[in-house]
Amino acid sequence: MRERLAGVMQEGSRMGIDQVQAGGRVEKGFSVTARDSVNESISYHEQVAARISVYHQGRAGSVSTTDASKQGLKNALEKAVSLASFAEPDPDAGLPNDADLAFDYPDCDLYHPWKLSPEDAARIAIDIEKQALSLDSRCAVGDGAHVATYDTVSCLMNSKGFEGSYRRSDHSMGVNMLAKTTDEMKSDYAYTASRLSSELRSSTDLASEVVKKVVGRLGAKPITSRSAPVVFSPEVALGFWGHLFNAMSGRRIHRQKSFLCKRLGQRLLRPGFVLQQQPHVTKQAGSMPYDFNGSKTEATVFFDDGVFQTPMTSAYSARQLGVPNTGNASGIHHCVIPSDDLTLESMCERMGEGLLVMDVMGQGVDITTGDYSRGASGYWVSGGEIQHAVEGVTIASTLPEMLLGIQGLGSDRLTRSRVHAGSIWFNELVIGGADTN
Repeated sequence: MRERLAGVMQEGSRMGIDQVQAGGRVEKGFSVTARDSVNESISYHEQVAARISVYHQGRAGSVSTTDASKQGLKNALEKAVSLASFAEPDPDAGLPNDADLAFDYPDCDLYHPWKLSPEDAARIAIDIEKQALSLDSRCAVGDGAHVATYDTVSCLMNSKGFEGSYRRSDHSMGVNMLAKTTDEMKSDYAYTASRLSSELRSSTDLASEVVKKVVGRLGAKPITSRSAPVVFSPEVALGFWGHLFNAMSGRRIHRQKSFLCKRLGQRLLRPGFVLQQQPHVTKQAGSMPYDFNGSKTEATVFFDDGVFQTPMTSAYSARQLGVPNTGNASGIHHCVIPSDDLTLESMCERMGEGLLVMDVMGQGVDITTGDYSRGASGYWVSGGEIQHAVEGVTIASTLPEMLLGIQGLGSDRLTRSRVHAGSIWFNELVIGGADTN
């Protein structure tokens, strides 16, 4: 792959193109799904992909291809040049500045292959489902259990002399179950993922979690509309932080499509709150030695003492905004949300009465205005303890109000994705209940 990308650089130079970037990726692996004690499917995955970008006379053009042969890459380069000729000049387009390129990048230790056969993977998946079924008679077979493992090699080059490559591994296991009574049927899942197979949660843990979640959904009762404290489970909290990272995008801010547009330097989170990325922590899902443009990835503080310090930028959006390039063309890197050392149980105890949200649905989040409105299900908490399941409600507020209204941050962090986050306790959200339907 490196030899072929180097050939693209040579061809671009021969054609007299101002700047060229070429990236390639090879992915291999498989996923096994088992259902009702039967190995239902084995999906093998092998993909080669490449992307060529050119910047010529202030114009940009990019082409993606799955033909990574020498001729295929040459054809993609020529097509990118043709596309650029039709584009409007853009003074901010181009490769990262020399000082921002990761000519000397770290080894983030992301490659830890799992020596697993499809037969062994099927046995693990069957075992997860069997354990779950044995824990509660109300449980029934759902969509089954899966085990997956993938290895990826990524290469990147540009005409400024940058050359980078690294390998990574991705492993996961998950299970979906049903819970049934004579009157109702519910569905839920449990999931684990890691760069290292040894750090995946055990089959027993997954079975126990999915049974607890799906059985807990039974017997839901309506509640009336009110304003009340709300706790987000870690899964829901991850989505909430994702809205903030989306709003922090330099490109969104430049286009005036973020509620953070005019809030730089303002306190949006409680005093003492620090939000930072640490992209070089080894073995993490969000760690990366350089971004998709070859820019350096560095520890960056986005919020300090609750104050919004800098947007999340790529080389392009940094030029648009006239701010430093934070190396986030690939999105947020490894980020650990601070914690108040509160478990979910202790958070509910302190809340006293309110809604514990375990799942949200709908697309009612407007990143431009910050308006937030989602369908929700979970549990009603009273006296600091869960009383009954709740479904069919809505929760509403605005993202700025929610950020300032955080009362507690849980230590029950999920670590399977780029962001490690635990539960969140908000002081008050508007809850739309049965009387609003």
